[in-house]
Amino acid sequence: MPASPENSLLLLKAAGQMAHAGGKRMETDSDEYKLIKRWIAAGTPFGDAKDPVVTKISVFPEHALLTRNNRQQFTVRAHYSDGSVADVTQRAQYESNDQEIAIVDGAALVRTLDVSGEAGIMARYLGNVAVFRATVPLGTPIPEYKFETKTVVDKHTHAKWKELGLVPSELCSDEQFVRRVTLDLTGTLPTPDQVKTFLADTSATKRDVLVDRLLDTPEYAYYFANKWADVLRVKRRGQPGRAFGTFAFHDWIRASIATDKPYSQFAREILAASGGEAECPPAVWYTEVTSPEQFVDDVAQVFLGLRMACAQCHHHPYEKWSQDDYWAWRLSMGGSAARCSNSRAGSRTSRISRQPSTTRPAARSTTSAPTSRPR
Repeated sequence: MPASPENSLLLLKAAGQMAHAGGKRMETDSDEYKLIKRWIAAGTPFGDAKDPVVTKISVFPEHALLTRNNRQQFTVRAHYSDGSVADVTQRAQYESNDQEIAIVDGAALVRTLDVSGEAGIMARYLGNVAVFRATVPLGTPIPEYKFETKTVVDKHTHAKWKELGLVPSELCSDEQFVRRVTLDLTGTLPTPDQVKTFLADTSATKRDVLVDRLLDTPEYAYYFANKWADVLRVKRRGQPGRAFGTFAFHDWIRASIATDKPYSQFAREILAASGGEAECPPAVWYTEVTSPEQFVDDVAQVFLGLRMACAQCHHHPYEKWSQDDYWAWRLSMGGSAARCSNSRAGSRTSRISRQPSTTRPAARSTTSAPTSRPR
């Protein structure tokens, strides 16, 4: 109602002056209310297609190291297609992914609580997302210690431990190591003879050698084939006619792991599978994934680690993917979008040998460094 903007249903409902399912979304004295009121009074102009649009948003600072029960203000800036930048801190929306560690108000003021760890504060503006990270260390003295980093994962993990004030435990014994690594990589316990042989070995690299040997065992291939079979939903569902294809697909997964097939090739052969079960076992995946919606959701989550399913009906609070992204992807999914490295992961010995010490209070981290896993 341009002649009487304040009586427009858009404002009456949004300001809670008229009941509706969406609830109250703004106050009558807020900038959002005044902005929409002026827009209605101006005749609700659509603007011009050539007008600058927001291409991304950024937060400053992006990360802060805070003590418990502390405060930190950050700002949000919108970057426009014409190169201009505007402060939109008062208009963005905010949400913490761990409200036991840190909370945030509508003006981007973060307050840490009495729990150590790391929280991500999502800022969202016009479909664009940025994240501010608040790290709250344990805050107790850290004794001197030595930690040998052997892989890129170890470097990031060690950096996160230092940031949070965590101290890794001492190296485990050989008896603990051989049991721990064998269970992790093969799902089985070492035999008494294997334990005795490992303990009798005096080589300085015997732990690395053991890891490499276990990665080449049939037990490793079977163990991780079962994990991938769960992820890919390789199931008969009580239907005898699906038994052949189920076993063929499972055997194909096991053979792929046993031959160290690159992940990019593994994903491509599943997504591009065509033909019958006998000549192309990965085609069995399509007995479970039967609709475009399932295809998009499964590909995103299984192969890319993205939760796209929520975006089908609403914006997910912790993802930058919007409904527009979801439906655009569904329309364009003509091939694989998977990207990966062909490299084989390095030794996991230092991650298996050491863990954060259990003698100190454990810090919580929701945006921690990636964990190591076999190739």
